Amino acid sequence: MKPFTQASTDGQLAWVIFTGRLREFGMLVLNRHRDEQVCIGDGIVVTIVDIRGDKVRLGIDAPEDVPVHRREVYDRIQLEKGNQDAKQPNAG
Repeated sequence: MKPFTQASTDGQLAWVIFTGRLREFGMLVLNRHRDEQVCIGDGIVVTIVDIRGDKVRLGIDAPEDVPVHRREVYDRIQLEKGNQDAKQPNAG
């Protein structure tokens, strides 16, 4: 899953999608309003559900086999995976 983050420019919210493609700053920046959507590929739709102050609520519709996590949760999962891999004895 590609991570999302929020940027603010002149009071407008911009969603940043890290695409892996070479673009200015390495990302595609989109402005969205409440109830508007962003489609990622054929199977993922992100909807801006609510905006209150500096908090934005997202609805993410993705296939069941695509994990969707907040960034801090994803980072913790990756850290724990790395720790578990380090604890595994080498077969040899």
